[in-house]
Amino acid sequence: MALRKSMSLSNQIERTLKKNKISFTGSFRDISTESGLLEILKNVIPERTLEIDGECIDSPECYIDVLESHAAITRGEFNPNNITAEGEIGSTIVLSFDDADKKHKLKIEQNGSPWISEGFYEAINRYLDKSRKSSYLDLPTTDQGIAVVYLPKKVAKSITKQYMGPRATDEVINFIQQGGCPSKINWRYTSTKVIDGYSSSGETIATALLKSDLPDYPGVYSSGYSYVEGVFETFTESTPVNMLLQNSSGETPYKLSRNHKSNGLKKHLEFICHAKTISLEDALTPGMGCFDFDVALQAVIEKTKPQLESMHFDEDAYGAYLAFSPQEDFIRGENQAILSLNRDNEGNIHSYKLFIQEAGSPGKTIFEEFPLDETDSIAELLSKFCKGELWEDRA
Repeated sequence: MALRKSMSLSNQIERTLKKNKISFTGSFRDISTESGLLEILKNVIPERTLEIDGECIDSPECYIDVLESHAAITRGEFNPNNITAEGEIGSTIVLSFDDADKKHKLKIEQNGSPWISEGFYEAINRYLDKSRKSSYLDLPTTDQGIAVVYLPKKVAKSITKQYMGPRATDEVINFIQQGGCPSKINWRYTSTKVIDGYSSSGETIATALLKSDLPDYPGVYSSGYSYVEGVFETFTESTPVNMLLQNSSGETPYKLSRNHKSNGLKKHLEFICHAKTISLEDALTPGMGCFDFDVALQAVIEKTKPQLESMHFDEDAYGAYLAFSPQEDFIRGENQAILSLNRDNEGNIHSYKLFIQEAGSPGKTIFEEFPLDETDSIAELLSKFCKGELWEDRA
């Protein structure tokens, strides 16, 4: 049974730990109802929780201390001895150790960064998966620190699924405003209503952060990005955040970026929002830089082809999605329709996602999901958009 939403996060975690017979040494009474997951676990099971500076790898030998500190929170379940580290920063590092009277090795790809590699956690959890019933769970932090908790796999999976994803758009915004990295958010278990939703003040995730006083200095991001540039670069590359969605006042991220103090951010938004266009004929022709549209998209195209003839198509769609506008070489999100496909973790298509927006006009945004058998409903909306009749019906 799902936990009731009226319960605070600390109450929910207490219930989960008790249900799975995880003893805790701290008290839930002293925890604020606004506390995050890391703060709660640090207070009640400190012996299972670890916080370290993630930027601590100056040499391969640094991983010896990292491994020892992680072993210390397993309560003796994982006790590596005779640890050695070989290799080079910028290449593969090999951690060797004795455990349960056998010699073992962990191979870690270190790309030259001074940060603990994600490969470390992949390697150690892969090893523990074969030999232990518990594993390390990476927790969200609001600084450059790394935090993990060591829990039975069943409990870790339950916490990940139920509590790791933010439960409100404001929560995502506040986390990043406090210095949290977007890549630390568990997007997989975050509702689309949170990702594509609005804050209590009517902002989207992107527009709220563009209006925030995020620092414009070199931060924890690679490739020389400033902090604010790094946030939006991460949005673009590895999160489902919609960088085109306007807020409740009709302001798009692109429009807001034009007045931002960061020139790097302006250039980034300009790059991702300016679309070069081709005709429908070219979009459907293999060899014009495009690939064949998926059969699910073709089904909608066939129903709306007469209306689509007058539209201009985003040449960067490459058949992966359908994106078009009445304007040639348009600004993405300004006056545009995008039809894409939702897939599960195995790559199977399970629904359509339709995004239509007339920027600068509050309320003129459609962002909905449709079952695969509702192509007629999608075709009707797209046809009205092409004819300029969509918003008349929805006024």
